[in-house]
Amino acid sequence: NLIAGGWVPYDPNDAETDTPWSFTWGVFESKTTGERFAVSSTHILSSGWFGPSVDSEPLRQQQIADLVAFMKNVEDEYDCPVILMGDYNTNPSSDAYVAFELGNKLLSARDVATVVEGRNFRTHNVLRSEPTRTDPTNIGVIDHIMISPTGIMPDKYQNLVEEYADGKYTYSYSDHVPSRLSFRLTDETHTHSYGQWQQEKDNCNAHELKKDG
Repeated sequence: NLIAGGWVPYDPNDAETDTPWSFTWGVFESKTTGERFAVSSTHILSSGWFGPSVDSEPLRQQQIADLVAFMKNVEDEYDCPVILMGDYNTNPSSDAYVAFELGNKLLSARDVATVVEGRNFRTHNVLRSEPTRTDPTNIGVIDHIMISPTGIMPDKYQNLVEEYADGKYTYSYSDHVPSRLSFRLTDETHTHSYGQWQQEKDNCNAHELKKDG
């Protein structure tokens, strides 16, 4: 059952647009066990929204921080774990990604799931056919499913891609790869993913330095 939820725009002044970026959220309760969990879905400001001369990273940082804070309140009010998913236009090397790690200590389901499929696949620009989707630096991984460190057991995380055929991957559904998480509610706690995040940040930064050099 859906027991609470809504639509929340980010502060229009943050995005300086008449069409503010926003998120939806809901708290769900099992009809059989009474267990609860909360979910949010969002689309964070893209880097090219205001043009190449505008640094939009601070706005992404603020939007993610606002979302994390809101869902922390939901977690506390309804005494349940949370799942935050969406197109964050933010890769693990970015400063905005750190907002997930602060305060609520959210984990990337991609890092802690028992089974992971398509871990290093870029998650955007998939309308065109490409010879490869592998991105070991994770610079192109900008869609994420973040979870509470306690209460969610992520059994399987997938980036859903079509089969490789005729020398190319072909996509038809969106400009982003759908992500799917299979999970169970549990009392177990996961180890914080900061070490994994720091390693990916270092990998991304090394890639950028090599490219620029």
